[in-house]
Amino acid sequence: MFLPSSSAKNDPQPWRANHIKIYWQNPSNINDTQYVRDFGIVGQEPGSPDPTPTSPVPTSIHMPLGSKNHDRIYFGWGSGGSGIAQITDYAKLVGTSAAWPIAATPANLNFPVIGRIDFPSNWGAHTVFEMKGVYLPDFALGQVKSDATKDFAIIVSEAGGSSAATSGTSPSSTTSPTRRSRSQPRRSRS
Repeated sequence: MFLPSSSAKNDPQPWRANHIKIYWQNPSNINDTQYVRDFGIVGQEPGSPDPTPTSPVPTSIHMPLGSKNHDRIYFGWGSGGSGIAQITDYAKLVGTSAAWPIAATPANLNFPVIGRIDFPSNWGAHTVFEMKGVYLPDFALGQVKSDATKDFAIIVSEAGGSSAATSGTSPSSTTSPTRRSRSQPRRSRS
């Protein structure tokens, strides 16, 4: 079980942002549940250095999603801005019961990570998930059909996000040269 969590106010070693608590549950006995670890981005863990303007506290989690074959867990940190998309190896993330609980050290937080993308302040990572086996016909031209099947990680930002709340604008109230607002007329195609 992967549960978004925040530290209690009286916690002697609080996390700096929302993170994930991971529990293992025996499939044949739901009363047999064991704590595995707390997981987050380096800089959130208890005892991490104080944030600075050039090194802020990494942002909070929305919800992790697992892959279809249960070998990867996808994390989206920072729903509305300064997002971080993380792909982790499930076996390395959970470990073995002999190692539980796994301490929240920078090395242990980085160990299961097999991919990470850090986004700019105006792009969050609300939800991250996989799309495997997508057939792309343009890749099949003159090649073996299996070469045209690709795997993707989909990263979804939250509309508006935290930057819209602080700046007083929303993405729909601004225009860009590549996107027409609803109030702009369509150009004729002649």
